[in-house]
Amino acid sequence: MVRIMRLLCCVLGVVCVFAAPASSQEACDAVDALFRSWSGTETPGAAVAVVKDGRVVCAGAYGMANLAHGVPNTPETRFTAASISKAFTAFGVAKLAGDGQLDLDAPVSRYVTQLAAPVGDVTIRQLVEHTSGVRDHLFLLRLAGRRRGDVVMRQDIRALLYRQNSLNFPAGSRWMYSNGGYALLADVIEQVTGQPFRDWMADNVLRPHGLAATDFPGYRDEVVGDLATSYLPNAAGDYEVRTLNSDDIGGTGLTTTVGDLAAWMIALMGDETSLPGALALFRQPAVLADGTAVSRHGFGYQLSQFGGVAAVGHGGRYSGRFTMFPEHGVGIAVLVNDASIFPDHRLDRIAALFVESESPRLGVDQQTCGAALADMPLREGIYAMPGANFIVNLERREGIPVFDWWGYPTVVQQCDGGYFAPGLAFPAFYDPEAPDKIRLGGLALAYRPAVPVAPEAAEELVGRYYSAELNVTYVLYRRSDTLFVHQDGQPDIPLVAVGPDAFASASRRFDTLTVERDGEGRATGLLVSSISARNLRFQRSQ
Repeated sequence: MVRIMRLLCCVLGVVCVFAAPASSQEACDAVDALFRSWSGTETPGAAVAVVKDGRVVCAGAYGMANLAHGVPNTPETRFTAASISKAFTAFGVAKLAGDGQLDLDAPVSRYVTQLAAPVGDVTIRQLVEHTSGVRDHLFLLRLAGRRRGDVVMRQDIRALLYRQNSLNFPAGSRWMYSNGGYALLADVIEQVTGQPFRDWMADNVLRPHGLAATDFPGYRDEVVGDLATSYLPNAAGDYEVRTLNSDDIGGTGLTTTVGDLAAWMIALMGDETSLPGALALFRQPAVLADGTAVSRHGFGYQLSQFGGVAAVGHGGRYSGRFTMFPEHGVGIAVLVNDASIFPDHRLDRIAALFVESESPRLGVDQQTCGAALADMPLREGIYAMPGANFIVNLERREGIPVFDWWGYPTVVQQCDGGYFAPGLAFPAFYDPEAPDKIRLGGLALAYRPAVPVAPEAAEELVGRYYSAELNVTYVLYRRSDTLFVHQDGQPDIPLVAVGPDAFASASRRFDTLTVERDGEGRATGLLVSSISARNLRFQRSQ
């Protein structure tokens, strides 16, 4: 097995070079320049490693692992890896299948018997490839009334997933990213092996490949040594600690270092893992039931193109990304504990230094942005992707323009290409010359004006609605001309009408609420949706 040398502790903000050819020094200096603004002691930052042809050619660390205690980041600092975890869970599933212990095309209920149809009928392969239609429990938790920072036990997640009696879509018919699918895969691994997920992964995936600093510790009960604190900039420009109070594993829960990610990429690209041909498996596009290939996702790994060059890897929201360019023998890992650093786009800039391509993409960090302007023109309101439950709010808070996607408010700054919200997981642009649209990553969202609702129509919807899948009750009531959703223990949510029997949430607990009616036109229930948990049915009880 390939084992990476322990990286020497770099001087803060300085790239270290290990047996790199002289021509690599200039590229490593350029990598250092990309992160130089985080090299002080007043901000959190990042760690980065680049491998080429089976060895680490440069690595470095920037900013502080902990602002309160003055602890700097180093290449050996552990970071919470978020969804990078899925790359390792997918390897574990593939290894069990390769050893004959698991059938990838068997229904998940063969291994997790508590699951009933249709959730229990989805296959292991569909869970890995995000084609199962299983709802994302992160959004289910929010719909059930959990708030960011609440303590969430693994049994809470299981109870919610096991209670689901419907899917986002028929299994195999579409692709939709689902953390819920990977929470179920962790259960599958435990049922097949008879061991705790953490222990089996350590003994069979992490340690055999030299990943001594990588683990699935669970965040709530355990103190992890050398772990960087995660920070999220707020609208005032200060850093807030992102507290992780969840025992969620499988789709998340991993802690790792750039050194260990470098070792992992070297092993995969050299086909020197305990699963021969693993990288070839991960690079195979997922296939839908009708034979359509999913170009952006393989077996647990994300597929992309960089200027015509094939890339494979995985990212984690606000935490980092590792990407391999197998035909060039190049791998790049970026881990961050400052949510204002876009690891995807920093990685693009690094790739341009090491990978020859037709037209390298430029990262959003190349935009020149200034301070937010209280008087900048904007059209406040709801913006949505047509035909999908994907909604953002553009509004002023205390006179300052704020872009709010799923409860992550970000001050809108004036930039070269219009107006840009730099603190989100995806770049968001708003052009005052085209005020009816927002560009969020690769998505185009259109302005949805509010629709007046007659008082008698609103009054007709007042009542109690119960969801068996969430085990919660929503109460709709009217105050003046506005409908509100009440749930015990939660702030009331004002609804904005955006069409006939269609409402959007003015908060981020859910995106859309649609009224169901019987043949005589009476309101009998609600369909409530968020991004990756759609059409939760609430039956009217009074």
